[in-house]
Amino acid sequence: MTLPTLDSTVVAALELLARESTSLPSIPFTRPLVVGSGNALETGRIIFKDVPATFASESKYEHALKVYQPDGAILISASGGKHSTHIAKTLTGQGVRTFLFTHTAHAPAAAVLHPSDVFVFPKLSEPYTYNVSTYFGLIAAAEPQDMSALLADVRSARAAFPALGGYRAYTLVVPSQYSLIVPMLRTKLSELFGSHVPARVFAEEDLKHGKTTIHAEDELYIICGGADDTILYPESARIAVPLVGTGYLGALATTYALVGALQTEKPPYFANNIERYVERASAVFNQHITPIVD
Repeated sequence: MTLPTLDSTVVAALELLARESTSLPSIPFTRPLVVGSGNALETGRIIFKDVPATFASESKYEHALKVYQPDGAILISASGGKHSTHIAKTLTGQGVRTFLFTHTAHAPAAAVLHPSDVFVFPKLSEPYTYNVSTYFGLIAAAEPQDMSALLADVRSARAAFPALGGYRAYTLVVPSQYSLIVPMLRTKLSELFGSHVPARVFAEEDLKHGKTTIHAEDELYIICGGADDTILYPESARIAVPLVGTGYLGALATTYALVGALQTEKPPYFANNIERYVERASAVFNQHITPIVD
């Protein structure tokens, strides 16, 4: 099937955010537990990076609840379904007031919570797992900036990306100040390419600890932002890509667009496999999941 690539979805998401501004609600908790799956949790780490919060996935939140005894919880789920309903029931069942950040009106998990504790943010229809407009919207709410200017900058950066497809393997290096996007990029590369395209992502300081010991001759190092490339394998192929905008949203928009540019130059691995995947996922989660999420 034909699906939009990640870079075009980034542009569409920024167009949405230029039209619809978002803001985070006031959080009344002093030591919250932030719960999410995959990149929802990593988004939580970004938007609450200056809060003394505890962060936990769907497999670890019950342990965190016992150990840290938070005074409230924020559950982040674009769909508000799958694991979220059970998590919301567990948290509220133990007397923990829980806020739901979702992008789905009438989300299943919302039925467990008080209506005033459910916050629905804007989103676009996107391929399953992309979650660009959703998580970008949350980060934009935490990091207000001129979205029209960011959109223009991302479009210009996207047009200036060099050809990327002529390599077998890739290593992305991001400035350490934006290290929280590293797991988000790793997840996105895995979702889009699986094991077909070996791709690694490191924050600049982490790269210094033996990460370039082994180097493939057909590997491209992509140096994002102001990261230093002097510690790389001396004979490596490398390019520098400036980050546009400001803060985590600018860094994520630039690097997601870069991954999408690579996606356009490789076979359509994601599009060729997503229908089969959502069939399995629908059975696992006992709900109807489609390749395009409205």
